[in-house]
Amino acid sequence: MSVKIPKMMKELDLNSLKKYLNNTRRHLHSMPETAWLEYKTIDFIYNEIKDLGYEILTGDKILDISYAMGLPNKETNDLAYKEALLECSSESLKLFKDNRTALVAKMNLYKEKTVGIRFDIDALPIKESDDSSHFPFKKGFSSKTKGIMHSCGHDFHTAIGLALSKLISENKDKLHYNVILIFQPAEEGVRGAKAIVESGILDNVDILLAHHQWSVMPKGKIVCSQNGTLSTHKYDIEIFGKSAHAGICPEKGRNAILAASRTICALYDFQKQSSPSIKLNVGTIIGGQGRNIISDYTKFEMEVRAKDKNIEKEFANNVIEIINKTVKSYDCELKISIQGEAIGAVGNESIARTIYNLSQEISFFNNIQLSDEENRGSEDFTSMMNRVQERGGKACFIGIGAGIKGKELKHHSPNFDIDEESLLPSLLLFYKFLKSI
Repeated sequence: MSVKIPKMMKELDLNSLKKYLNNTRRHLHSMPETAWLEYKTIDFIYNEIKDLGYEILTGDKILDISYAMGLPNKETNDLAYKEALLECSSESLKLFKDNRTALVAKMNLYKEKTVGIRFDIDALPIKESDDSSHFPFKKGFSSKTKGIMHSCGHDFHTAIGLALSKLISENKDKLHYNVILIFQPAEEGVRGAKAIVESGILDNVDILLAHHQWSVMPKGKIVCSQNGTLSTHKYDIEIFGKSAHAGICPEKGRNAILAASRTICALYDFQKQSSPSIKLNVGTIIGGQGRNIISDYTKFEMEVRAKDKNIEKEFANNVIEIINKTVKSYDCELKISIQGEAIGAVGNESIARTIYNLSQEISFFNNIQLSDEENRGSEDFTSMMNRVQERGGKACFIGIGAGIKGKELKHHSPNFDIDEESLLPSLLLFYKFLKSI
């Protein structure tokens, strides 16, 4: 599908842009990294942007690590950093040490207002398909990292952000806002945005945008404001009991598995009595040392979600109360760790309307929708949206269809892929937006 070039963009070298986008996406796809360990990815981003005239902000200037959720343990982090050093310069990589894998590129044009655009960079702990029909495998750019892959399109998002950084640098005289480009770690599991929000870097942003490329949305469709994102809380629940011989003196133990099992049943019973819009899931459970030992430790991972942020917050509070009450009734101790959270958000219609009008000038977009409330899960970006909107700014989360015709490729699956033809139109949309405001 061709891209019609609006008159104001005829100075762009679209062939070069398309080549850069495809090559960058494929390079990123081959080197996926999970949340807070995106060392090679962020180093690559830094080296692509460092000579373009931006003020590069890293570390504590843009990331309050005390608000980071779901950080890996020290052993895992040290190993990832050591592996990154084999491919990256130690001088540049040290900017991102100790999980500070975020970067903000600021183009200060000494304008009155500032626009920000967020691009997420992390991948998922999924083994990529090696089926011959899987395009990345067929073309030789599938994941080189065992058990990790870009299975949600963040390689697409990052490639667009890098191409946009070059367009801004080359055409800054045409812009009327200062620009910050935010490359965010740990979007998966909604773990990274809050640390950026709490750094204060967004407090002077007047307009904030982000987008998501969707395999489950037809190529050519765009939703200018996705308003159906769910509020969510994600928890790790650890229960500590006491071991005992299961045959001789089970009464002297405190059974952590039993406490966990009763707690999980109580949670699902409570969900049935609650709003049908609430989603609860216990996704993993581990515990025990053997069939003849009363378990002294059990851990389960869970999440809650709902469209209405107030309903979700109230439900999450009730969940914590149920967990505390049930676990204590079995004389066990408890540790609850929050591993991710995000609240729903609604985009500003005026921004959505601008995106709607601009989309009409790019022929790739043949199905343009101003907004919807479709449930597409939760999104870390909503924390950023809410901060900007609370301070009087405007924000919007855009959905762009990139489905491959004839295939039903789901996000977070081993054979996930999206159509590279969606890269250039997405880039042009952001660039056109920056020139129009």
